[in-house]
Amino acid sequence: MPAHTSKKPAWSDYADTLITRLRKRHGLEQSDHADDEPSELEILFQKMEGPQKERFAASADIPSRYLPARQLLTGIKLAATIGSPEVEQTTLICGALTVIDGIPVEDLEMVKDTLRDAFGSRWQVIEPDFTDGALAKNAQSRFDRAISDSIDKMEPVLVFQPHGITLPRCLTVRPHVRKWGRPLHLTNGGPS
Repeated sequence: MPAHTSKKPAWSDYADTLITRLRKRHGLEQSDHADDEPSELEILFQKMEGPQKERFAASADIPSRYLPARQLLTGIKLAATIGSPEVEQTTLICGALTVIDGIPVEDLEMVKDTLRDAFGSRWQVIEPDFTDGALAKNAQSRFDRAISDSIDKMEPVLVFQPHGITLPRCLTVRPHVRKWGRPLHLTNGGPS
């Protein structure tokens, strides 16, 4: 029987970075000083929860009560989708158009919230219109128009393409397309 070796995914350091950003956004900057006195609230939580702590990596040792679980999981998926700080920087170049496709409709709000908390407002975000959790009747035409209008702008654009929506024909050259929750695979020096 082969020995099990656990390999850390290539994007795990980037996930730690995003989790740290999310924790800072929630006012949870981790202290590097082990001798800091815990607050009364922290002492109370320690008594109620015991010594268990969540662990994603060595640097992520703040208890999960500080960060909503869905946002934590969405942050990890964003890290797997984007992959690295270097790829993040390429999506921020003036005029860059990056598409994340395959996001489930029910997850779009959480993805937008997590994106805002982890990255601020770095991108112009384009998404289709929804009503009552489903695509609106005119979602495709408004989506196409929003993308067409954004092509000539200097601001980097991030497009959320859920199932049921196609990219407009004006995108004859494929932009940076990312599969939700899956790392980008590079071939011949470029994204595929």
